[in-house]
Amino acid sequence: MSTHLKLIIAGAAALSVSSIAEACTCPPYPGAAEHADEFDFVAFGHVEDVWQLPVEDGSEAMFEYSRVFTNALAAYVEAVEAGEDTRRLEEFRDDFYAENPPPRRPPYPQGGGAISRISISNVLKGDQTSQIYLHTGMPGNPQCGVSYADDSDIIVLASNNGGRYGAWKCSLPRFSREEYEAALSGE
Repeated sequence: MSTHLKLIIAGAAALSVSSIAEACTCPPYPGAAEHADEFDFVAFGHVEDVWQLPVEDGSEAMFEYSRVFTNALAAYVEAVEAGEDTRRLEEFRDDFYAENPPPRRPPYPQGGGAISRISISNVLKGDQTSQIYLHTGMPGNPQCGVSYADDSDIIVLASNNGGRYGAWKCSLPRFSREEYEAALSGE
């Protein structure tokens, strides 16, 4: 392989890794006002409950596929023992896979994340409410989610889509409570 081709391959690999790493990168914000501008809802709250959402990683489909293969293999063995099937085991396996391709696993787990019930004590921006349910994706790439600790006081920075509140990595506060209050009260 030529040196030029090796450099191209290495560059492509570096670009793909850096783009994945940058998927959860948040822009710098000069102040609390600019950060709060990114969100529909900014408030102070207390995390009352956190419910983890199930992750679909393709394992259920693979389990079912293995069960079907095991049943087909048992039927094949019975047929061979009865003299009805003369295929070799490798031929049976190849035929089974050709007729029943295995399910594709998602490139990364689907779902997951959490729903947090948050009591709101002070709304700085957005709809006045005393409680929200905040959905967050799984932390890390590719969902860039966040997690909140049960029974903790937080600054809530969230999107609001028709009463459905959502947060992600860039929703984490970058400034103090006092700085958000000052930025959103016009001081």
